[in-house]
Parts: sequence; structure tokens; C-alpha cells
Amino acid sequence: MPELPEVETVRLVLSPVIKNQTITEIEILKERIIVSDLATFKKNLMGATFSHIDRIGKYLIFFFKNDLVLVSHLRMEGKYIEILPGEDISRFARVIFTLADGRRLCYDDSRQFGTMQLTTRQEYLKLPGLTKLGPEPFTANAKDVYNRLQKTTRPIKEALLDQTIMTGLGNIYVDEILFLSKLHPEFPSNLVSALKVKEIIAHAIGVLNKAIEAGGSTIRSYHAGKGITGDFQSHLNAYGREGEPCFVCGQKMKKIFVGGRGSTYCPQCQRNSQVPLTIAITGLIGAGKSTVGNYLKTKGYRVIDSDAIVSELYQDLAITRGLEKALATPLHHEQRFERGLLKDAIIRDEKMLKKLENYIHPLVKTKVQNIIKNSHDKVIFFEVPLVFSHKINELFNYIIGIETDKATQDRFLTKRAKLVIVSPDQQYLKHRPKLDRIIINNGPIKKLYQDVDKVLNDLSL
Repeated sequence: MPELPEVETVRLVLSPVIKNQTITEIEILKERIIVSDLATFKKNLMGATFSHIDRIGKYLIFFFKNDLVLVSHLRMEGKYIEILPGEDISRFARVIFTLADGRRLCYDDSRQFGTMQLTTRQEYLKLPGLTKLGPEPFTANAKDVYNRLQKTTRPIKEALLDQTIMTGLGNIYVDEILFLSKLHPEFPSNLVSALKVKEIIAHAIGVLNKAIEAGGSTIRSYHAGKGITGDFQSHLNAYGREGEPCFVCGQKMKKIFVGGRGSTYCPQCQRNSQVPLTIAITGLIGAGKSTVGNYLKTKGYRVIDSDAIVSELYQDLAITRGLEKALATPLHHEQRFERGLLKDAIIRDEKMLKKLENYIHPLVKTKVQNIIKNSHDKVIFFEVPLVFSHKINELFNYIIGIETDKATQDRFLTKRAKLVIVSPDQQYLKHRPKLDRIIINNGPIKKLYQDVDKVLNDLSL
């Protein structure tokens, strides 16, 4: 999606292209783009001469030498493309303006979310989309932005994307600004200090200016137009760098979703002081996850076993009745839930396991979220064998994997055969590259403890 730097790049490129050019023909290929009355739109713009282009936030404002103003929002994929005489129109052409010299200005939009609205110089600033906009970072008053943030408990990532608080910032650049400001995307907006707000605005101005100078960012499918390729994506510290080392501390960058938007951050540089630091312990079956958890308890850390959470859920008759319905198989004897019946059902039909995960794991995730939200601990460890199921991994700042050799695993499986329904190893190995640390448990217990201590030290614990 084009953000302020991309829209500004479009403005700078288009300005000399359309200046003093008169519209001689208009072809509307997708009517939904035009917010104004179609007949009036075409009638009034025919013969109109472009004067200049301004920009407000992510809106392009086309001024004509008469009283007319065309307000255009590019939305997700909108762009303007200059078509020279003899050239074919662009693939996703929606509106085409033919100019007096034979060139065409083509509005291209694959997603068809963009809008154009014709108005006048006296009325354009009264349009609903423009009246609600907050100031751009370049003109924002820090005290005013601080006061706006004080009124919301939303995560700071959501607040900075809110164009009524400060306009022009989108997903890419908010990630950058939060990284430079050392703020976690989920930090509550109303707890951001006045000094930190000044820092946010300063970083916003710096990031936007550098991005404009680089021609914006070319991300995935978006290009500002034909021959316009931004270069700022090669300078990004956060956005799109999930799993890569932080440029400052070297820790792996994480991606979570805040308000439905992907947010990449560094768990070390951008710690959220309002919630505990959360660390998941996962790994191969029989590798020693519980041993590591018990050792952490001796050091005074709180350690929560997800299996214990599942057992607690199974004590709730409403939940187990729901599970019985989801699996369409009996799981109760009179009014008592029988885990043996669940095990037998999974052994009979392997599809039952996926149904079980789809029912139980979201409930486990909710339980973990509530534990984190209501905890006053500085650090909480969670032992979670299937940590990547239903994106439970997004709840943790770090994920530590515990591994061992095949012989040790075999001994464990032989000893625990009656209790092991399914091994989590396949999922673990699939997601192994996403782990922050891996501890190999092949030696004496003392060596395992030393390796755990080293990880704690690496994570500044």
C-alpha cells in the first residue's frame, strides 16, 4: 500500500507531466472509482487545464486553472501512469485522461479501491476524508499528539496508523519509527511519555524524508508507476525482516499482528515494560523440556506447562462436551470426561488430531494471553510442545528449542509409550529455523544447566 513517501513520489513525478496540460477526453473504465456524479465529472473536466498537484497525507490533490479540484486516494494499489502516443494502456487501467498533446494519464488500480472526487477550491478541505485527518509529522505539535494519545489505551502501533491522530504513516514506516524509538508495537498509547512522543515525531520526520529522497519503498506488488522504483526498502530496519538479526543487538526480529496488521520488531531493543517478558520452551520429545523448566523454577522463575493448561480445560464439562461435538465421537462416561476415549479416537482416525488441535489450541492460546495480561512477573517461561500451532508463538518474545540424540529419545518413548499419543517432532523440525536459541541436551545434567544459564545471560536475564 502506498504511504506518504510513495504518494509524494507520485506527486513529484506527475507534476511536470501534467503541468499546463488540457484534458481533451475522459474514459471511465471502472465507475466505482469515481465518487462524484459520472456525467458531471466528465462534463466539468473536459477542457480543464491542470495547474499543479498538492498532497495531504496520502491524498493527491489535483488543482486546475479554473475552480475545480480533483481529490484522489490511491488506497492499496493505485498509481498514475503516463502513456505516450502509440503505447498501450496499462493492464489495470480504470480511468484514462487524454491530454491535448496526445499523451494519456492513466489511473491504474488492480484492487479497485482507489477513489476520485471532483470538487472546488472552496470545498475540497471540507470533504469528510480530509476534515478528519490529523497533522502530518512535519507539522505536528508534540503536545497535541501527546494529548491525543492520552485518550486511547490502544497499542501504539494502532494509534500511529490512525490518520486522525497523525496522518501519512502506514504499516511500513510505523514499524521503522517504533524500532528507532525503541517502543514495542503493543505498548499502550496512553502510557507513552511526552518526551517519547517528541522522539516519535522526530524519527517520523527523519524516516519520511529519507524515504521520499529514495523514491519511497517498492514492497511486493506496489510500484508508484511505470519506471518509478523506490529504493528505501533496502534501508528498512524492521518491516519485512522477520527472522533476520536486529541491526543493533543481533537478536532475531519477530513478527506479530497488532490490530490485524503485521508488525515486525526486535524483542530485545523494543521490550514492552507493561507485560512480562515471555519465553517459550519447546523441542523434541524426550529432549528434556521439563528438566529445563524445573531448573528455571529453582532459579526463581515462573514456569507454566501448557499440558497443565490443557488438563485444566478438560476439567470443564462445557469444554469437553464441546470437544465431543467437534470430534463427533463419545468422550464421556456418564458426566465424566475420559481421556482414554480421546486417545482411542485419535488412534482410530488420524484426522481427529487436527480437529482436537483446532478446538483446544485456541483455548490454550486465550489462557496464555490472560496469564500474561494479568501477571506481575517480570519474566514468564511457558513449556509448549506445539508452540507454532494456531500462531501461539506470536505470544512469546523468545522461543528456546531443546534437542537430544535419537537414543535418548528412544529410551524416553519406551518408558512413556502409554502416555505419548503423538510426537510434536514433525512440527518442531518444520519451524526449527524460527527458534531464537537451541540447546543440545546430550551430556551430563550439569552441562544442560550451564547451557541454560548461558541463554539466560544472552537474553539479558
